[in-house]
Amino acid sequence: MRSMVGCWWILDGWRGDTWCAVRGEQTRTAGRYGRNRIASTRECGQRATSCSCHTTEKEAPLKIWIDADAAPRDVKELVFRAAKRLEIPAIMVANQHLHTPPGNPLVSAVWVDGGPDVADQHIADHAEAGDLVVTQDIPLAALLVPNGVAVLDPRGDEHTEETIGERLSVRDFMEDARMAGIVTGGPPPYDAKAKQAFASALDRTLTRLLRSR
Repeated sequence: MRSMVGCWWILDGWRGDTWCAVRGEQTRTAGRYGRNRIASTRECGQRATSCSCHTTEKEAPLKIWIDADAAPRDVKELVFRAAKRLEIPAIMVANQHLHTPPGNPLVSAVWVDGGPDVADQHIADHAEAGDLVVTQDIPLAALLVPNGVAVLDPRGDEHTEETIGERLSVRDFMEDARMAGIVTGGPPPYDAKAKQAFASALDRTLTRLLRSR
């Protein structure tokens, strides 16, 4: 973000309100602006709508991406509620048609033509630093974490630069063991304990991401 002289004002994206940060004045603006957009003026005291200053983008808004092909229903519903409460866009990506929740315009769906790997690639190509991705796919997490994307799995475990390497190695070992017939069982069922762990991790991670913007 460039340095600013004099007063500055913030376009608060979803309500369309414009605030002067120096005088505390509020004006109404038409349309909807992206969250975190800022503009500056060299002379304090002007109404934001009359500023002739140059507008600069601070950063893209936080988004939540859901790897929706394998995400449990409870996980999706928790994300939907968080998106509505915090006014954060949430995007489901899958290789099948998905229905978005009624009454929640912040949730959208992307249908990709192909297998699960195509959905993973779409998320990897479009998620940006500071976004949150919900996925149980460890190879996808390994692509995202080095790029500054926060990654949660449906059981509430966050993948970090310190943990992703080891988890990827364990995943590859277990995959080889399954192919050799040594391991035949799957993960434990998704129960109330797992749901609560994800809910807590989701709230904690979103709070951290919002405060860091």
